[in-house]
Amino acid sequence: MAPASAQIRSDGSVGPAAQTLAPGGAYTIAQSLGRLSGTNLFHSFSDFNLNAGESASFTTTSAGVSNVISRVTGGSVSIINGPLRLAAAAGSPGFWFINPAGVVFGAGASIDVPGGFHVSTASYLKFADGNFYADKSKTSSFSSAEPQAFGFLGAGRGAVELSAGARLENRDKALSVVAGDVTLDGGSLSNGSGSTLVVAFGAAAGEVSTAGLATQNASGAMKVLNGAWLGSESSGAAKAGDVSVMAGSLRIDGQGGLNYTGIASDTVSGEASGAAGAVHVHVTGAMEVLGGAMVSSNSYGAGNAGNVTVSAGTLLVDSRGSLNYTGIASDAQSREAAGSGSAGTVSVQVAGSLRVLGGAVISSNSFGGGGAGTISVGAGSLTVQGQSNEWAVISSDAYGNGNAGAVHVNVAGAMQVLNGGRVSSDAWDKGHAGNVSVKAGSLRVDGQGSLYYTGISSDTLSRDSAGAGDAGALSVQVGGAMELLNGGQISSLTRSAGHAGSVVVSAGQLSIDGSGSHGPSSINASAQSGSSGQTGSVAVSASESLAVQNAGQISIRNDATLANPQAIVPTALTISAPTIHLLNDGQITAQSTGNVAASNMAVNFADWLMLDATAITASALDGNGGSIALGGAGVLLLKRSAITTSVTGSSGNAGSISLGARALVLENGFIQANTAAPLASGGTIAVSTQALIPSYGSLRVGGSTPYAFDARTPGANVIQAASPTGVSGSISITSPKLDLAGGLVGLKTGFLDSGGFSPSPCAGSSGSSFAQTGRGGLPPSALGPLGAGAPAPGKTVAAPLVPVGWLIPTSQAAKRSAISSGCGAG
Repeated sequence: MAPASAQIRSDGSVGPAAQTLAPGGAYTIAQSLGRLSGTNLFHSFSDFNLNAGESASFTTTSAGVSNVISRVTGGSVSIINGPLRLAAAAGSPGFWFINPAGVVFGAGASIDVPGGFHVSTASYLKFADGNFYADKSKTSSFSSAEPQAFGFLGAGRGAVELSAGARLENRDKALSVVAGDVTLDGGSLSNGSGSTLVVAFGAAAGEVSTAGLATQNASGAMKVLNGAWLGSESSGAAKAGDVSVMAGSLRIDGQGGLNYTGIASDTVSGEASGAAGAVHVHVTGAMEVLGGAMVSSNSYGAGNAGNVTVSAGTLLVDSRGSLNYTGIASDAQSREAAGSGSAGTVSVQVAGSLRVLGGAVISSNSFGGGGAGTISVGAGSLTVQGQSNEWAVISSDAYGNGNAGAVHVNVAGAMQVLNGGRVSSDAWDKGHAGNVSVKAGSLRVDGQGSLYYTGISSDTLSRDSAGAGDAGALSVQVGGAMELLNGGQISSLTRSAGHAGSVVVSAGQLSIDGSGSHGPSSINASAQSGSSGQTGSVAVSASESLAVQNAGQISIRNDATLANPQAIVPTALTISAPTIHLLNDGQITAQSTGNVAASNMAVNFADWLMLDATAITASALDGNGGSIALGGAGVLLLKRSAITTSVTGSSGNAGSISLGARALVLENGFIQANTAAPLASGGTIAVSTQALIPSYGSLRVGGSTPYAFDARTPGANVIQAASPTGVSGSISITSPKLDLAGGLVGLKTGFLDSGGFSPSPCAGSSGSSFAQTGRGGLPPSALGPLGAGAPAPGKTVAAPLVPVGWLIPTSQAAKRSAISSGCGAG
C-alpha cells in the first residue's frame, strides 16, 4: 500500500490552520503545531505517512509535558516506513497515536521516544473528565489528566500491522497496541523492563484500560507470523516487563522457518539477577501455536523465568514438522549447578478442545540449579499426540540439580494420550520429580506403534548411583471409560538412587490391552537394575469393570540387587473392581529379579474374578516371594491360568496365598506357593469358599515336587506349596454348609483323593452335572464311583459341588457343554 502524495498534513482542528509539512527526508513536528492543555500536548492530522528513508520527529519546548497525543482524522490508513521520534525538552513524556482507519508499520519503521509508546485504532482516548475523539466532528475534551482507556464505538475495526523489517522497540517504558485486529508478520514489537499490552478488540463497542483490563472480552483477530516477535527482554538487574495479549482469535505461526516466532518475556544475562516477566494471553475463541512458534517466559541466567498464563476457547499447539521448539513454556535455561534461576508456572485453561500435537509442548523445565515450575492444564477435551518420529508432551522436568514441578491436568470430557504423547514430571539428575495428577471424563492412552514412550509418568531417570532425587506420586482419576492400548502406560520408575513414586488409578471401566515398542500396555511402578531398589506402591480401582488382556499388565517390578535388601520399604499392589477379567496373557504381577523381596498384592472383587490363559503372580529370584490375597463375594474362575507366588533363585521363602470367594472354579487352574531355593519354605495357602469346583472332578493338592503348569491336559488342577529341599508350606481349604434351593446340603465330608490327572474329558464328570455323595457332597475320590470310597490321608479338600452353569456365564457353560458332547452316552 503506497502512501498518499500528502505525507503529513495537519487538519487545523488543533492549533494553527491546516497545513502540509514540507516534503523531505526528515519531518519536524513542533509543539507549536499542536495544543498544550496542562501537561498534555494534542496534535491532529488528516494524513500521516512516512516513506522509506523518511522520519518524523515530534518536539516539545515546555518542561512539564507528560504526554504527546496525536490523532489522524482523514479516514486513510497511516503507512509508516521510517522512524518515529519524540525529543522532549525535559522529562519522559509518553507518545500516543490514534488512527481508526488503521496503521501499518513497514520495513524501516522504528520508534525512539522517552516514555511509553501507544498506537491504536480506537475511536477515542478516555480521560477522567472526558474523551478525545478521533472524529473531529465530535466534541473532544482536551484534558490535562492522564489517559485511562482506549474507547471503541463499534463503527469499524481498523487494524495495526507490522510487516517484515518493522522494529518497534521501547526499552523500559510501557508499550501498547490496541486495535480492531493486529498482525505481526515478520516484524517485532519489543520492550525491556516496561510492560507490553496488545489487544485485538474487534468491531464491538467498549473500552480497554491503559493498564490492560478490558471491560468486555476482545473479539478481534490477531496474528504473529513468520519470525515475528512480541515481548520483553532484560539483560541486566532489572526485571523484564510483563506481556499481556487479548484477542478474539490468535494464530502464532513460525511456518516452519528458522527464525524465532512468538510471544515472550525473557531474561538473558548470565550473571545479573534480573527476572523475566509474566506472560498473559487471553483469547475468547480459537488460538493456534504452530510450526516452531512459542508463548514463553525464559531465564538464561541467575534470574527467574516468569509465569505463563493462557486461556482460550479452543487451543491447537502443533509443531507441524518444524525443527524449532513449538509450544507454551516457562524454562530456566541456565545449566549452572548454582546461581541459576528457576522456571515459572504454566497455566493453560481451555473451555473447549485442547490439542498438543507432533513435537509440541506445554512445559516448565529447569536445566541447572533452579527448579521447574508447576503445570496446570484444564480443558473441555484434551489430545496429546506425537507423530512419526516426534513426541508431544505436557511436562515439568528437571535436567539439573533443581526439582521438577508438579503437573495437574483436569479434563471435563475425553482425554487422549497417543503415539508418543506424554504427561509427566521427571528428574534427570539430582533433583526430585514432581507429583502428577490427572482427572478426566474418559481417558485413552495408545502407543500406536510410536518409538517413544506413550503415557503418564513421574520418573527419576539419573544414572547416578548416589544423590539423585525421588520420583513423584502419580494419580489418575477417570469418571468413565479408561483404555491403555498398544504399549500405553501409566508408570513411575527409578533407575538411580532415588525412589519410584506411588501410582493410584481409578476409573469407571478400565481396559489394559496389548504391547508396544516400550513394552506392554500397563499400570506399573518399577526399580531398574542399578537403582535404589525402592519402588512405589500401585493401587488400581474400577467402579464397574476391569479387563487386562493380550499381554497387558498391572505390575510392580524390581530389578535391583542391593547390599542390604532388608532396608527396602515393602510396597503393595492393590486392585479392586466388581468384575475383573484377565485374558490371553493379561497379567497382574509383582516381580523381583534381583535380591529384593517381591511386593505383596491384594485383589478384591464383587461378582467375578476370571482368569483365562493368564496369571496373577508374585515372583522373586533371590528374595522372598510376595503374598497374594484375593477376596470377593462372587466367583473366581481359573481357566488355563495360575495364581502363584514363587522363588526361583538360590534364596528366599515363597509367599502366602489367601483366597476367599463364593466359589472357586478350576479349569486347568494352578494355585502354587513354591520355592526352588535350597532349604527354604513353601508358602501358606488358605482357601475359603462355599464351593470348590475342579474340572472333571480332578484336583491334586500338595506335594513336595513343583508341578509344571499344564494348560492342555484335561482336569490338570493343582493347589500346591512345595519346597523340594526345604519345608513345604501348609494348605487349608475350608467351606461352610451350603443349602442350594433347599434340596442340596453341603456335608462336612472327608478328604478328597484327587488321584492322577484324567487324560480324557470323558473319563471325568462333565461340567454341567452334580457329583453326589449322599445328599449333595463331593465324591471321596476323583477316580472312584459316586457314593463310595474313603478320603486319602493328607488330602485336605472339603467343599460342596454345585452346577457349573449356575456359577459361570452362559458363554462359559456353553463351552463346557461342547466339551462334554464329545463323550459317549452313559
